[in-house]
Amino acid sequence: MGFQHYSGVNNDTMYSTIYHFNYFISLMSGIFDSLALQTFNQYELSFEGSHIPSRISLYKKTGKEFLKAVRKKNPRLRKHISNYAHFINAIPILRERILHREGLQEVSFSHACMIIVPSEFVDYIKQCGDIEENYEPWTKFGVYSHSFLVPYKFAKSGALLLSKFCNKYLQLLGFSNYIEELEKNKPEHDFLRTIRVFEKDNLGL
Repeated sequence: MGFQHYSGVNNDTMYSTIYHFNYFISLMSGIFDSLALQTFNQYELSFEGSHIPSRISLYKKTGKEFLKAVRKKNPRLRKHISNYAHFINAIPILRERILHREGLQEVSFSHACMIIVPSEFVDYIKQCGDIEENYEPWTKFGVYSHSFLVPYKFAKSGALLLSKFCNKYLQLLGFSNYIEELEKNKPEHDFLRTIRVFEKDNLGL
């Protein structure tokens, strides 16, 4: 998406950007679903409707009983989910349009490819710490004029926020940090070398 974003606005970059953005949103939804399923299995949760896969969800609208069960088993984890509720609630709005409805309508401005997004989505994103960017017409999360979204900018900020959420979530489930464990026990491990090279030379977010 970044390559397309900086390649200029045309039909090819728009098509490629939308393709990758749709996949990105699907992956984000899948990560939330996987975390919910891991929690369900790890704690052997039982609640009304637990036999229905769609009820095992971090999204309060469909996972209300699941989240109640999580609170009983791990109150700190439930609080963590609540802290990111605006972010969690925002993603299904786009996912539903991408997978089950009319899709996302794209528009081309002279400076970027954008998609039209519902005001409800923008309101959720505002509550995720979205701010105006210096020298940019859009916000940190890529919102422009409260109606449009720059896919690449949202993907950058959204991926960072998702990573932060997942790291803490897995920690609260009892998982150790693989990189921290390697740094402590095997500081010269090949994987650590790869990570260090990436951190030094990648294009960055």
